[in-house]
Amino acid sequence: MTKAELISYLKGAYTAQNDLDAALDEQAKRRRSYESLGFRLSLPPRKMPGGAKVACIILSIYDACVFFALISTVGKAIGSGNAAEFFEPDRIFRGVVIFLFGVLGIGLIALIRRISLRKVDREIERRRIENQEREKAQVELAAERKQAMDAASRQVAACGQIVQKYKSQGILHERYFSKNVLECIIEYLEAGRADDLKEALNLYEDEKRQNIMIENQRDFYEEQLEIQRQGLESQQQLQEGLSQLQEEVAQGRRKAAIDGIISAIGTDNAIRARKEIERANGKIV
Repeated sequence: MTKAELISYLKGAYTAQNDLDAALDEQAKRRRSYESLGFRLSLPPRKMPGGAKVACIILSIYDACVFFALISTVGKAIGSGNAAEFFEPDRIFRGVVIFLFGVLGIGLIALIRRISLRKVDREIERRRIENQEREKAQVELAAERKQAMDAASRQVAACGQIVQKYKSQGILHERYFSKNVLECIIEYLEAGRADDLKEALNLYEDEKRQNIMIENQRDFYEEQLEIQRQGLESQQQLQEGLSQLQEEVAQGRRKAAIDGIISAIGTDNAIRARKEIERANGKIV
């Protein structure tokens, strides 16, 4: 096989492999499109948020206390055996006020529950409507998308047969049937870097090993740089800690010196004042 025939064979294999890869991508896309028709959104649980639950619990405890106070007030009035005392205006007023506060607590609980569940109900309704639309789309589009998926599968099979035809000729090993490898080999032959397939493959393997070594060296250098960076950060933190400690020590020394000066000035003033008093008393001439 001449060099020109080899290049022609490799270009044909490259085109066939490229078509197969494109067909596989299209098949995966069509399969996802078909399978997405059966996907349904899950409905969220109809529960109040945590804050609303806490508020309702607090109001429930409040209502329990209010109604307990009301029952206690009525019980005391009944237990006294004095019906007239039970119907006193002040006692009736207090009972009505307590009852109204209890009703207010119940109303607040209902209001908080209604407001907090409104958003959840809207989300549930939105998902129900979307699920209905997906069910409708599944009925209308299932056959169409199934046909598209089957057509993509047939295209994959056809491209696979062409690639297999090139592989069966035994010119190039199956491990080199990928777009990137074929592109490199063709470039080596066309650019004159290799004169036959063996030289092109050896050149490809050499460059592959070199690239792996370069990648490993890059990873090693990056790891070393990261270690150095962490070491510099630790050293900087240590230096900052030492500087702070030295500053604190210096501040402590300055404070001690200032305290000593103040103390000395205080002692001097005390001695001077004592001498002035003694001079005024005639002890010092």
